[in-house]
Amino acid sequence: MFHIMLMISLMMHPSPPVDSPEAAKALHILLDQKDFFRLRSAIETNSPAISPRETLYFAAFVNNAFNQHQQSIQNINLLLEQYPQSLNDTVIARLLTLQKDNYAKTFQYGLAGKTNRLLLDKYHRVLDSTQTADAANDSYIWRTLADIPPQEVHIPKATSIPWKTDKVKLINIPVKTGGQEHNFIFDTGANISTVSQSFAKQLGLRMLNPPGKNEVVPSWYSQLAVADSLYIGEALVQHVVFLVLPDNQLAFPGIDYAINGIIGYPVIAGLKEIRLFQNGTLTIPQQSAKSNLNNLALDGLNPIVAFATDQDTLCFEFDPGANHTDLFYTYLLKHKQLIQQQAQLTTIESGCADEVVNTEVYILPDFNLHVGDKKVTLHQVKVQTRPVEGTKEKCYGNIGQDFIRNFGEMTLNFEHMYVSFR
Repeated sequence: MFHIMLMISLMMHPSPPVDSPEAAKALHILLDQKDFFRLRSAIETNSPAISPRETLYFAAFVNNAFNQHQQSIQNINLLLEQYPQSLNDTVIARLLTLQKDNYAKTFQYGLAGKTNRLLLDKYHRVLDSTQTADAANDSYIWRTLADIPPQEVHIPKATSIPWKTDKVKLINIPVKTGGQEHNFIFDTGANISTVSQSFAKQLGLRMLNPPGKNEVVPSWYSQLAVADSLYIGEALVQHVVFLVLPDNQLAFPGIDYAINGIIGYPVIAGLKEIRLFQNGTLTIPQQSAKSNLNNLALDGLNPIVAFATDQDTLCFEFDPGANHTDLFYTYLLKHKQLIQQQAQLTTIESGCADEVVNTEVYILPDFNLHVGDKKVTLHQVKVQTRPVEGTKEKCYGNIGQDFIRNFGEMTLNFEHMYVSFR
């Protein structure tokens, strides 16, 4: 729908509009803040004030964030074809990185690899060390997957399966592959589905070619494998790619815990919609349902939700695996006076016996969140007094299980991009 509205807007303004630097600057700020929700609205509102080139640029990121990857691919191709002289190398590198993500999420592994090679060969000078390392790591993966067919999902009818939490409170679901059924961790935050080496052998997964002796591979890499067919209830998922890790990398002997397998984001998003009930049932409908919430976006593979507070509507990271909701330093900066009036400054300890870290935080006695017509009051919510080291906090907090447990049902929809609660 957004893509159609954008094209109509561009057709209504065929001649170059008044290009407002102020309007474009405001959109760049929203993009930098990962506020894709306000950015989406701002593009529609400001389309007469920004050039078609700027409109295509911002729309490419919005389309990507809301799982409209084909539209994002088209917009990036249009930018690179029609405006090559007005795009500097830094902008082109950013577009190519986004394009690689579009191809990866649509399982076009060969095109992802081709884009990655172009990024490294021609634009490495404008990449920082982290971006260069990520692109170098990706090279081996896309080359290994180049001949693997795209993942396919078939849901012949609505299906329900049981779920339970393991000893570390992670959600586990039954998965069938290779004629066997086992429990896998169900994790939207996992970039790729993962298994241990012994479990991959037990399941009979198709192992892909191991790296050559002189080949540079990521430090975390072991091997890739493919499940030609995998069943979650009645839902059939074909050509599922797994990262295979040594058993000891998925074992935690100190707590007598080991991970056999993880179902990650690519499979979960392919199901389009999941409904998680607190009574221990997970349902996958045959067709996903539309909603006017539109409150879910993706920053790479990190889910972001837009929830209303008593003061405004803000973006939060969404991690169903976290036990508690935390508010980041960005929230303190935005509402410092209010927090200093209502919250208590205290010191908390974190870490293990060998390394205990003391951190000052504010404890907010009550914090209200609104989703649709639902309101939840969370108690004793931590507000960080400084940014978490090594992170670039753009959102205002992380929503955890203390919020989710207030509802009997949670729906995650990756087709129409919303999360709802009942």
